[in-house]
Amino acid sequence: MEILLMCKNSSGSVAFSAGLVEGISAPTRKYLIEGGAITLSGYSDAILHHDCEELLHMPSGLYRMPTPAEQEAMLQKTQQASQLQENVSATTTEQGDDSDTDNAPVTPPAQDSKKKSGD
Repeated sequence: MEILLMCKNSSGSVAFSAGLVEGISAPTRKYLIEGGAITLSGYSDAILHHDCEELLHMPSGLYRMPTPAEQEAMLQKTQQASQLQENVSATTTEQGDDSDTDNAPVTPPAQDSKKKSGD
């Protein structure tokens, strides 16, 4: 599961120390802030919900949930990126990318192990 939050800072990070979260032993966690957004992921749902609540309750509204318009814009970016990846893969397949065979080792022809007598 992933939880996306918006941040007033455009970059940086936030960390949580190890401890018990709802009876679950939680390790030290660090999340990166990129482009004014922070994605909480990589841990159990209970830990992610806990971290989300902690961030949302910080003073001065440093973190907030994205608006519907922001969610739509991010969804479109994700769809465009996956569509671009699909187009690149299709183009590579159509061109018959055989770059792997160019670097294949050359195997010498098999040599006859029988020696001819009388030569």
